[in-house]
Amino acid sequence: MWIAPNSTIHLLSGINWTPAYTDAVYFINKTVQLNYMKHKIFRSFDKQSYQRHSKNVLRILATADSLYECNYLMFQNEKRGGQNGDKWFYAFILDIEYVNENTTDVYYEIDVIQTWFWDLKLGMCFVEREIPRYDTLYGNLVPENFETGEYIINTNVPTYLGAPCYIAVCATDIYGNAATTELNEWTIPLKYYAFVAKDNEDPEGLFWNISKLVKAYYNEGNSPENIIAIQGVPAMLLSSDGSTTPNKNYSIPEGEDPFRPQTLINSIQLPNTYLETEWSFDTHLALNGYIPKNNKLHTYPYSFIQVSNNNGQISNYRWENFGVDLYNEPTVTFKIIGTYYGLPTMLLIPENYNGAYLNFDESISLANFPSIPWVTDTYKAYLAQNKASIMTSILCDTVSATAGLASGINMAVLGQAINNNAPNSQWLTQLSSEGQRNRGIISSGSSIANGATDILSTLAKISDVKQKPDTVHGLTQCDMLLTMTNKQHFEVYTKSVKAEMAKIIDDYFSAYGYAQHKFKKPEIITRTYWGYTKTKGCELIGSCPEGIKAQIASIFDSGIRFWNSNEIIGDYSLDNSRPRAESEGN
Repeated sequence: MWIAPNSTIHLLSGINWTPAYTDAVYFINKTVQLNYMKHKIFRSFDKQSYQRHSKNVLRILATADSLYECNYLMFQNEKRGGQNGDKWFYAFILDIEYVNENTTDVYYEIDVIQTWFWDLKLGMCFVEREIPRYDTLYGNLVPENFETGEYIINTNVPTYLGAPCYIAVCATDIYGNAATTELNEWTIPLKYYAFVAKDNEDPEGLFWNISKLVKAYYNEGNSPENIIAIQGVPAMLLSSDGSTTPNKNYSIPEGEDPFRPQTLINSIQLPNTYLETEWSFDTHLALNGYIPKNNKLHTYPYSFIQVSNNNGQISNYRWENFGVDLYNEPTVTFKIIGTYYGLPTMLLIPENYNGAYLNFDESISLANFPSIPWVTDTYKAYLAQNKASIMTSILCDTVSATAGLASGINMAVLGQAINNNAPNSQWLTQLSSEGQRNRGIISSGSSIANGATDILSTLAKISDVKQKPDTVHGLTQCDMLLTMTNKQHFEVYTKSVKAEMAKIIDDYFSAYGYAQHKFKKPEIITRTYWGYTKTKGCELIGSCPEGIKAQIASIFDSGIRFWNSNEIIGDYSLDNSRPRAESEGN
């Protein structure tokens, strides 16, 4: 039975998507799709014979030269037998071939997305990449596999810990009493003296204070060997409130004995426990001057915080692992704690990091503060340590000597020295002088030889000690370079990839979205202008030939980008940060 040709063919121009299926236009429904296509019609042909969509070629009465501007077509076959024949087939024009002056063959490939996709629905499947609807800060953290190149410092924030202060650690106090220091529930068998420079700006004041402390031990008849160490520490360690100003106890009053221990200049009240203070840092914005469009560039490994103790220890901290405020902005806070007990140490600890209020596992330490040397007078130290034994030895030797020796040596001098328990060496000087003057008496008395010889031996030993040089203490190793360059503190850096690399990665995110690695329903267009999705094992639900389903599934598995308009395809300069309304959904 002959049926009159009643198919319609439209040739279109200016369609910007291609059979590579990297890009396509998303239409809300078939009506919107059809209306748009009709606006792109270049030539129309009515009453055409039935077109077999799988034949991939059609013949029309037109010159080839008049059709070269066309790159797309659509056709609709007539209704037959009461069946609905309103389906439109959309296709890419692959070639236009001259047949004769009035006839042209048009070769095409069916656009399976525009022809069949609206008859299908996406099911649950594994989504590898996608432009998420909401690009919240730190909301997309699945690792990527990008080369980052070298990192660059954006900001450098030194943590000022205060001016140098000094702590003398002693086995006893200056009076020779066993000392104890309470530290929370612990008892430390040590005495601590703390002081600063004379006027906080005069470094020589330090040595003046050290000298005073050493002399205080002499004056009280005790050995400065009880000074175990003199340690330099930052002022913050001697502050109970975490400030950079130490706890001042008092200053030296005018007219007081400068060698009394209670007048140590600018003596510091030592806190009973470790210091604790917070250190906050401003959040990031630009990466080496480049402001990214995609918030994932504000996460590791593209942007992060680095802390150094300037002595070989470095710790990296991720912005996204800190807590955020009500405005979804990071609250980057470190807490600094420390103590001067034992080996003075300070810790910089991230606060509210990885779910821990104080994350000690992620802390970085600062120690190796300089040890300050001090000098003691060997002669005075010997007398202070051996005063009692020296006096006892001379007394015993004197008693054992003869009456002649007793008359030769001035017993009044010796007795006065013993009775007065003199705190200095004046009595020994006098005793030595008297002994030398009466040496002839001592030497001539055979009955007193033994006692006199012992006395002279003691005096000679004292004389030998007096000739010995002073002793230097506290020459322990420390990193003096850090001390001299004022680098004994924490350095906090904000670091990122360089601007060039940041733009490369940013452009990729704009075009291909973020890694998802989720089992979910893919989203077609999630932002104002375009969306991207790449699946693995795409699942399609609906009625169409299975071969078509497989082809569309393969397109999604390869990755496809949907735009909301044909005219903007490829224009990545548009601000695509705003989420597409749910009512405009897929």
